[in-house]
Amino acid sequence: MSDSPLYSIGSGLLREAQAKKKSPKHLVSELFPFIFEATPAMSTREISDWLKKEHKVTLNFVAIAKALRESSRHWEEFASEIEAVAGIVEDAIGIEQSAFMFNEPVFDREVSEFFCATAGPNGPDQEKSDLAQAVSALNSRWFVLSPATRRECAPYLKRLWEFRELEKEEAFRASQSSTAETQDPDDEASADGED
Repeated sequence: MSDSPLYSIGSGLLREAQAKKKSPKHLVSELFPFIFEATPAMSTREISDWLKKEHKVTLNFVAIAKALRESSRHWEEFASEIEAVAGIVEDAIGIEQSAFMFNEPVFDREVSEFFCATAGPNGPDQEKSDLAQAVSALNSRWFVLSPATRRECAPYLKRLWEFRELEKEEAFRASQSSTAETQDPDDEASADGED
């Protein structure tokens, strides 16, 4: 069974429909860190005009101004998205996000070393593929931002990291208590008697 050229046309149509369905609120959320960084040089009206002229994206300057006034919510959303992507990198290379998210040379070196160390004749496995996508996302959505803009997001990322550490500690305590509960009391008595 061969694919009809109409299927690729249909796929393109769906992509266009999805792009048109995005609400201004959704657009602001996705573009927020870039809007934030552009505001010292451009007014909200200029940003709105530029988006419409250059990319045919309609985003009212009032919505942009409101997002900037209510920046905490947008930083939280952005931090959550970036933290999830950085988590893929953290899991793959074995270095905590806090060590590389604000130090691009460390990020580049560690990712490069990981890919060099795991290079093989079999081509990329799923972990490397996921890592490559995460690295690409961090480069295009995080490291493209100025250090000053990344620092604006820092408190929101740090809260997420602290929360994740608490979750790990709770999971560890729960596993320890479930291990203690499932341990046979006779085994403990015989282990105590051996001393």
